[in-house]
Amino acid sequence: MREVLLAQAKSLRAQADALEAIAATVDASAPSDVYTSKRLPPDCPSSERFHEVCRNIAGANKRGRVWLVPRASWDSHRANPRKTEQVTDVHAAAIADLQAAIPMAA
Repeated sequence: MREVLLAQAKSLRAQADALEAIAATVDASAPSDVYTSKRLPPDCPSSERFHEVCRNIAGANKRGRVWLVPRASWDSHRANPRKTEQVTDVHAAAIADLQAAIPMAA
């Protein structure tokens, strides 16, 4: 049983290495005016957040596990935040105003 598990683990490692090589090839072949999962935009803190945002960008393409987004598409999307984000900001400001107007009980 142990030998079977070790063989499976070795096979999975080889597959992971092959996928990593493919991802590196895709990233290396991407033009410099394209953001990728490996070459993140400066305003994106993590690849997970990059993936989340890419799902909502019209110009984004996914090759395997690597997202490719033209810089112009990314910048345009980030410059025009979704309405839900604007509403959230308005609500946060309204809540702060209400909290400031309500005297705190001692």
